[in-house]
Amino acid sequence: MADSLGKVIAISGSMRRDANTDYYMNIVLKECEKEGFETELIPLRNKRIEGCAYDLCAEDGDENGYSYSHCGYQHPPYWMPKYDVCALKDDFWPIFEKMKAADGIILGSPVYFGSATPKIKALIDRAGICAEARGHYIRYLKDPEQKRKAQEMIDNATPEMRNWYENGLLYRKVGAAVAVTRRTSANFTWAQLMMFFGICNMIVPGSIYWPVSIGGALGYRTSRGEYQDPEGEEIMEILGKNMAWTIKKTKDIPTKD
Repeated sequence: MADSLGKVIAISGSMRRDANTDYYMNIVLKECEKEGFETELIPLRNKRIEGCAYDLCAEDGDENGYSYSHCGYQHPPYWMPKYDVCALKDDFWPIFEKMKAADGIILGSPVYFGSATPKIKALIDRAGICAEARGHYIRYLKDPEQKRKAQEMIDNATPEMRNWYENGLLYRKVGAAVAVTRRTSANFTWAQLMMFFGICNMIVPGSIYWPVSIGGALGYRTSRGEYQDPEGEEIMEILGKNMAWTIKKTKDIPTKD
């Protein structure tokens, strides 16, 4: 999109080709497009997203036998701020790069056995580990030398890196979650997705109701016009408008109201 105001991406955890989740997320994206934003829907159905390996991907341990994960994740008291490419070789990192570059991030999932799908949960786990703020961990370091090295690393960092350390890689990006169900557990699934934004220092707009929608009775699809949830569609439209408005506010772009 020429002269776009920014970009909003939507990551769908559905495994279906004509997914109801995609259908509702596209409603949110359409409203963002109307407000001048470039958009992209990223389905995970054909992607390989492994779960976070934590210290199983660790580099060689230090003299005390403690190992440091490749992305820099480890618990105090043995912690050093570090951001690096995830060691697992699958489709996660290109998606995470898009998350870092986006102004808005929408996470969506159908309800699978009462919760979000494994792929979207794996993406959340790894994105959260790679994006979290780490500078505040320094106060918990017990080893004086570790604390000195960590503080020195932050003091010598570029302004961009210092901001990452102190606030995380997704700081003040705008996030929203969408959950779609056949019958129940949509609120729980939506809450699962929403937890990601809270720990990543992001901003979350609302709508006139929780952004959950009914996908249709067993075997039927809203995406194929076999079932209608007009209230759900309205909720998604307003969510998209509020998301665009919030992003504009964070970027000092004038709004209509």
